[in-house]
Amino acid sequence: MHQCSQLKSVSSFRGPLHSAVPIAPKAYWFYATARKNAEGFNMALQFDPTLIEHSCNTGWIGPALAAMKAALEAPELPTAPATCQICAYVTSRGLAERTS
Repeated sequence: MHQCSQLKSVSSFRGPLHSAVPIAPKAYWFYATARKNAEGFNMALQFDPTLIEHSCNTGWIGPALAAMKAALEAPELPTAPATCQICAYVTSRGLAERTS
């Protein structure tokens, strides 16, 4: 596991996974922009990288992991929401395959 002095504020989720999963309250966005005014192409693009720190709410992660695990271990499949287009496609495809 990565040890870093900056991760002292990391919270831990201990739940049905039976192990502590560190969840940091910070995330980072990385992107690179191609240099439009670079001298010559020379078969290589040059980029200016940018890293942006983002504080985020991690309170939902622990309960979401527990709910996912419970759904995976449940004896029955969860009910699909009526608005799920993927579920509707899978259902209609299954019906079509059974009738052909």
